[in-house]
Amino acid sequence: MMPFESRFDAVFEMVSAATKEAIEDQQINCYWLKDVHAAGRITDDIVKGIEDTTFCIADLTGNNPNVMWETGYAMALDKPTILIGQSVDSIPFDLKVHRILPYQLDRLNDLSHILGESIRQTVARDETASLKSMPANLFWLGHDLARSIRLAMFESEDLVELRRNIIFSLHHLTQVRLQASDIRKLLLSALADVKDGTKLAEATRKELVIKIAKAKNALGEKIASLQPGFQGFATLSEEEGFLRESE
Repeated sequence: MMPFESRFDAVFEMVSAATKEAIEDQQINCYWLKDVHAAGRITDDIVKGIEDTTFCIADLTGNNPNVMWETGYAMALDKPTILIGQSVDSIPFDLKVHRILPYQLDRLNDLSHILGESIRQTVARDETASLKSMPANLFWLGHDLARSIRLAMFESEDLVELRRNIIFSLHHLTQVRLQASDIRKLLLSALADVKDGTKLAEATRKELVIKIAKAKNALGEKIASLQPGFQGFATLSEEEGFLRESE
C-alpha cells in the first residue's frame, strides 16, 4: 500500500523482490493496485485485496490519506502490517507507536535487508498466533491427513471417502493460515489422482500414500519450527516413567 505515484515504482520493485526472497519457498503474489486495469471500482479492489492478503506492507511517506485509510482498514482486520516510510517524523502519533522502517530512495538496498527480516519474523509470528487461535482446525488437519493415509493404504477402493478427507485436509490447512505451499501442492496432486473416481492402479496408490505422508511429515516439521522447545519423541526417562505408571 503506497501512493499511486511513479516515484514509488522503484520502492515497489524492491519490496516485491525482498518479499519473494524472504519467503522464497512459498507462492507469493505481491501486487500494487496501481497496476490493476480491469473494469470495476478501485475501492472494491482495494478492500478485497486487503481482506484476502496474508500480510500488508504500507508506505506512509507523505501521510497520503488513501494509504492511511488502507492501513487502518488492514489493522482493523488484524492483518499483520509492516510500516515503512521516508519521513517518519511527520507520521501521526497513532501510527508512531508502531515499529516503522525508515528508508531513503537513494539507499533502497539498506531497506531491502531489514525488510526481508521483518517479513520473515512477521509471517512466523502470525503463523504461531494462528495455530494457537485455531486448535480445532489444527487437530482435524492432522486427523484428516492420517485418515487419508490409512484409506490410501488399506481402503483405496473407497475413493469418495478418500477424496473427501483430502479436501478436508486442504480446507483446514487454509483455515490455519500456514505458509505451506509445498504441503498444499502435495495434497492437490494427491487430489488429482483420485478426483475422476477411477480405480487406482497399484503404482498410483503407492505414490498417493507417499504424497500424503510427505504432506503430513512436512506439516509436523512446520509446526515444530513454530513451537520453540518442541520435542517430537519421548526421552528415555519419560518412557521409563510411563511404563512404571502403567503397572
